[in-house]
Amino acid sequence: MKTILPLKSIIFNLLILSTVAVAQMELQTNFSSVYDNNVNSNSLNSKSMVSLFNLNSGYKWENETAGIRLFYEGSFSYISSLPERTNSTHSGHVEYTHLYGEDNQNILNMGSVYGLGLNRDNNSVFDHSLFTAYLNYKHFPSEWYFTNYGYQLKSMQFRQLSDLSYTEHSVFISGTFSISGTTTLILQSDLGSKYYS
Repeated sequence: MKTILPLKSIIFNLLILSTVAVAQMELQTNFSSVYDNNVNSNSLNSKSMVSLFNLNSGYKWENETAGIRLFYEGSFSYISSLPERTNSTHSGHVEYTHLYGEDNQNILNMGSVYGLGLNRDNNSVFDHSLFTAYLNYKHFPSEWYFTNYGYQLKSMQFRQLSDLSYTEHSVFISGTFSISGTTTLILQSDLGSKYYS
């Protein structure tokens, strides 16, 4: 079974996907409020209500062997006793998935994320931007065994705390074995490096 992923095939599928794909809109919202008896996680034990609002919205196009997904994720948190710690995050995502193999069981997944973390008043020192790009491939050589390979690039940039800004590279490989109907063995190895600016 050949598992090489030619660039021409990916580009061709991206072009074909836009004409023969099924499209679907996604929208999800969530609101929650919790009482925290130690909102600062320190010895002062400050109590407060914490309210969280999340919004996920996107659009995806799919056909039998490939899919593209564009979506937005946003969150807003408000701490009633510490309104200066109000913050929000916003991120845009692009993701491409392609199925390979005899039964479309092998999965190539790649994407990127750009996001912002925004804080209020004195906490704006923690404002940051984030860029992530990733590539994963899951391969099923047999019914009882599969492997997963991946690479991720992550870059976090702080506007006012440039010493904390970093770029991180990581790779992983894992093997999952189905030993019996009730037992699974997972072996995984990760390697990464982080560089501060």
